[in-house]
Amino acid sequence: MAKKANSNARAIDLTSYTFVQTCGGCHPGGGPAEYDRNGKRYDLFAADPKNNIISRGDNNFDGDYYKAGWVESGVLEADCLMCHMPEYGYGLRKKQVKALNFRWAATAGAGFATVTGSVARHEKPQLKYNLSSFQSDGKVALPMVREIPTENCLHCHREPDWKKKGASYNVRTDVHIRAGLKCVDCHVTGRKALDGRIAGREMHQIGKGDDPTGLVRNDLDNTMRSCEDCHFRGELRTKIAAHKGLPPIHLQKIACLTCHVPQRQVKAALMQDSTVFNDVPRISVPGKRIWTFYGPEMKPWNLYGEASTFTVERQPLHLFSPVRAWYKGKIYPMNRIDSIWIAIMDDTGTITGQPYMKDLYKMWAGHRKNPDKVWSDLNIIKDDNRDGAPEANRPEEIQALLQTVTAYLIQQNEPLDGKNIALVSGDTYTLDGTHWQPLKFRPQSWQYTPYSSVFKLSHDIAPADSALGAGGCTDCHSNSSPFWQRPVMARPFVGDDAHSSWISNAHLLGLSKLGVTMGALRHQVLEPVLFYGLLAAGALLVVILLVPGISIVPGACSTLTTDPAMRHLLAILGVAILGPAIILLGGDLLSSEVIGVLGNIHKAVAILMVLAVVLMIIRGQGSRSLLFVLGVVGIVFMATTGVILLFAESMDLRQIVFTLHDIGAVSLVALAVFGLLTRLLCSRDKQGVQAS
Repeated sequence: MAKKANSNARAIDLTSYTFVQTCGGCHPGGGPAEYDRNGKRYDLFAADPKNNIISRGDNNFDGDYYKAGWVESGVLEADCLMCHMPEYGYGLRKKQVKALNFRWAATAGAGFATVTGSVARHEKPQLKYNLSSFQSDGKVALPMVREIPTENCLHCHREPDWKKKGASYNVRTDVHIRAGLKCVDCHVTGRKALDGRIAGREMHQIGKGDDPTGLVRNDLDNTMRSCEDCHFRGELRTKIAAHKGLPPIHLQKIACLTCHVPQRQVKAALMQDSTVFNDVPRISVPGKRIWTFYGPEMKPWNLYGEASTFTVERQPLHLFSPVRAWYKGKIYPMNRIDSIWIAIMDDTGTITGQPYMKDLYKMWAGHRKNPDKVWSDLNIIKDDNRDGAPEANRPEEIQALLQTVTAYLIQQNEPLDGKNIALVSGDTYTLDGTHWQPLKFRPQSWQYTPYSSVFKLSHDIAPADSALGAGGCTDCHSNSSPFWQRPVMARPFVGDDAHSSWISNAHLLGLSKLGVTMGALRHQVLEPVLFYGLLAAGALLVVILLVPGISIVPGACSTLTTDPAMRHLLAILGVAILGPAIILLGGDLLSSEVIGVLGNIHKAVAILMVLAVVLMIIRGQGSRSLLFVLGVVGIVFMATTGVILLFAESMDLRQIVFTLHDIGAVSLVALAVFGLLTRLLCSRDKQGVQAS
């Protein structure tokens, strides 16, 4: 957007007037579509002779009035019916906006009249009213609704959310839409709102979430109805989610969306390259040809072509797993969009701006008309990775691009004294294609670059039986799970062949290969071993009680409470049973809250056991038997790893130590079972021999 005050026409790109013409089809009017940056209504200010505004004149290169015809076109006032009128005529409104008939756009959209004539063609619009829209007293008959229909919301939000987030918004992909919920059931306003920032008298403050790079009304972040409001607190008479079998730490560290958006079914942009000409078909706006979008696998994506061919209601199927990243203390599913673009820098490496889109388009368009004579250096830029789209990746290609852009801007009288033209890719830049340097502003952990967009994925929600974890812990905790192993792009074009480099999602989350392997070992090997081991122990007990020829040594039971080694082994089994064993055997029946309680009991009993063993040793009541010594060593190991787990915040450290803790648990339980069985059991034949 052009600044309010400019010294020449070169400094002006998108004015307030052209913004309204370009974007007013979806923006409902009011604000910058009605008032200038000094709070004056455009058409009234321009019509006042004392302000010296000339229709479609330079007007001192004012970004609000440069080449603007506000007096003739009028302004876009806030159009309430865009939201509150079912069957609103969005196409009719857009037609009037593009014709610069701003004043009449709402009339056409509501169907009150047919508008002929176009301010863009220097005609005065004429109205032919639709009499069926009016009552006998001349008042208009409005089919208004208080709650905004979902279709009205999606008319504007569906296409950009397709590109940015891979959102589909249909009954096949979203459990809430399938259940009949409307957008306003979550994006509440006024008296239906819960958050004090918007609750009360209707002021049209709409509840919103929190996108990492979103800057619109950050003061209202997280004012919408949350997952917890309904599924933990029962609003809208929703069934409370028990999250059976899920340890509570998952709910503390992992956002609900992370499990309930396990997959996207519609393509989203992974990268936008704004340096080369895009010659794919069906791009209706010429300036957009300097944008090349890439999909989730870094394959060129004709976004605008697909949008015009398939429409947003019939998006083609494309399956991909979201990127998971840390944001404000929790893991969220995200779409991180990288970008390659040309920047204007000063000698300190500070970005001061970028070339106008119109300049880059004209440079490339001129070259393509006569490639051998106009900016012929650009001929060196080829499709090195053979994916169907050219890219500037080799040093000589980058040098040719930057030198050509510099020459073109100088030709256009762009002031470049003391400035350099740079290529920015991700969080680095280069002035010559050979030497890459980090940007001054470093990206956050969830970003590729501070200059690109990151979107949390918050729609197309999967039900519980399709969410991550529905198939057990190994949905995530396995060596092949996309939760950890999903490739995440690190660099888009690397080397002379312009291949993409990738890292694992685990690396992005701060988890090492060892951490992933240890977590997988715990859930894929140790837990099944312990599970079936407990079942085997139970089966062995049944055998002892029912099978002839096996019996308990007379008097052996009385030694369990007097022999230090036996008491020691019983305590080990008690700690294992009071927590992990119950959770392991009946976890699918226990809510997350109950599992949390059992976990606390396990910790308390373990602490008591450690204190009891220490006290036993201090009092000299310990045993020198091998079983006792091994038990003490095991308890020390378990206590050490347990203390680390109590205080460790690092996910990587927790995965490793938790697995070691479970290895110790399996070993100690096996030791305890072996010791107790050898003490308690003998054959009747042996008893007979002893009796004789």
